Parts: sequence; C-alpha cells; structure tokens
Amino acid sequence: MTEPAADGPQPRERMPQLIGLEYIVDDLDRVLELFVDLLGFEVVARGPHPGVDAEVVTLDAGAIAINLLHRTATGDRPQILDPEVALTQLLFSVPGQGDLDALRTRLAEAGTSVVVDNADTIHLTTQGARAIFGVAPTLVFRTELPDGTAVDDEPADG
Repeated sequence: MTEPAADGPQPRERMPQLIGLEYIVDDLDRVLELFVDLLGFEVVARGPHPGVDAEVVTLDAGAIAINLLHRTATGDRPQILDPEVALTQLLFSVPGQGDLDALRTRLAEAGTSVVVDNADTIHLTTQGARAIFGVAPTLVFRTELPDGTAVDDEPADG
C-alpha cells in the first residue's frame, strides 16, 4: 500500500466514486438471465454501442450501472480488438472540474499516462492500465452534472 498524499487523505465526498462497470460478454442472453431474471437488475438501455461494433445493454445495479457489450460483427463500426471476455471499463464520477484537474495532475505526477477526452472526462491509456493491472480495463473519470449524474461521453482509446 502506498503512503497517503502529503496534503492528507481526501474527504470521502471529494474522492472519485465508482459508478459503472463494463464487461464484454460472449453469451448476452445467458448474462441477462443471471442479472435480470435471477438477480433482479433492471435493463435501462439497450442498443448499438456508439463506438464499437457491439450491442450494449445497461443495467441498473443500484449504486452502479453495468454495461454489457456483445460483439455484433455488423461491420458498421470498429471491431472490439480484444477477443477475451473481460471487465473492460471502470467508470468513476468526480464531484467537479477542480477535482478532475487535481486527479489528472496526481496521476501524471505519478507517471500514469492520461488521455483528456474532453473538459469533463479523462481516462488512463490502455498501456497505463495494463502496467498497473496486468490487463487493460479502461479507468474513466467524469465530472458530475448538477443533478449528481455523470457526463455521458464515450472515451476514445489511447
């Protein structure tokens, strides 16, 4: 475990909060049977993924959302490159722009490669995530909107 920052730990309300997970799945119907039929999660959105050749299903899992990606191979968007079924994204919400800027600075000072997607969203590069985890889920950080929801922009891969 690393030592706390010199200026001390952040108050919990200023820390990034995990708000979503994303998985690539081979058998979408089987996964939906588990999450919806057996665990009772609600499907809140279903349709084509905006950035890759996949169907995406978003589930309401209480405090977090779960996105399930299933390859569709229709050829109208880029293919999902990694053939593995895997956790592909952890989505964090940060309270405001100043917190996002401070986080970006801390990550950069620690030698972690960060991509700025837009004014409200950053993510770790694939190489940076692989160096930390040994696999490459994308860690995405977004500022909250006034109602407490996160900005809904898809990150580019870096």
